[in-house]
Amino acid sequence: MNNLSRLVLLAALALAAALTGCSSSSTEEPPQASAATYPITLEMRELEQVVGLRDVAVEIETEQCMINQGFPRVDRVSFAQNRLDRPTAAPLQAWTNVRPDSDTAAELGFNSLPIASLIENSSQQPTYPELEAMTEAEQQNWHTALLGTPDDTISYSGPGGISGGFAAGGCYGTARLALFEAADGGFGSFLVQRSMLENLRNDVYERVESGSAVRDALEDWRRCMSEAGYAEYQEPNEVVPTLAQLAASSDKEGELALTVIDAACFDESQLIETWDAETARLENELSQTDQFVTIKTWGDQNYPLLIDAFSPIIDARQNGTG
Repeated sequence: MNNLSRLVLLAALALAAALTGCSSSSTEEPPQASAATYPITLEMRELEQVVGLRDVAVEIETEQCMINQGFPRVDRVSFAQNRLDRPTAAPLQAWTNVRPDSDTAAELGFNSLPIASLIENSSQQPTYPELEAMTEAEQQNWHTALLGTPDDTISYSGPGGISGGFAAGGCYGTARLALFEAADGGFGSFLVQRSMLENLRNDVYERVESGSAVRDALEDWRRCMSEAGYAEYQEPNEVVPTLAQLAASSDKEGELALTVIDAACFDESQLIETWDAETARLENELSQTDQFVTIKTWGDQNYPLLIDAFSPIIDARQNGTG
């Protein structure tokens, strides 16, 4: 696959992800992100802090368990530690990552879109040389020791039809279960709370997307683009593959022209600003529901306990004593 085809493919994949509205992170901080402005998003940020620390602590405990069983050290801890630096949760947004920066659009073109850097880094995945050096049979034994068997799965359920299961066997599952004993209801209860919170965020997204305020702003963006000669675009995500292809083909003039118009139409339509205002309104509205109160109460009571359980393990590794 040549560089042009690869870039266009990655852009298309990014476009598909953006259209789903399921991503909980953004390259930009939401404006005035606070409990008063985005209470549901703030709760998700607190949950993600716990998840990040959990991943590191569980991998540390798992690594030692695997070594005790005679397996070579496979460094999954470093990847978990690096993920602690990932962007924090922002309000779910359809178009933040595809909005060109007005100040740099005329100079950078496609690269003035936040999604450009996401595409560039999309193929960065951890590699495990020790695992790759194993035979197929050795890898199978390693995976079984790590995660156990399907029979080790534990199911959980919660309000609103929430249900699922998680691996509770092997070194990884055992470590996770043990560390979550600090929380009321254990790991299953944590997953229920997370699902409830994600459902609330998705509800906000769907209501904002279908609301009249955003529909009107989107129509203003379309009109602006049409008047500039780009009537083929019905919404901003559709511009991304074209810009990626123009950038890859070295058609700088076409790339810059489209990027500048796109940026101007974002500014004129106030599309992002309208979405953010509607998100803030609905997050505050839904934060008054019993469902959110239940989620927040559980988090306030259990997140500190979980952090206290994870932190000594992480500190011991950093200090060279664990």
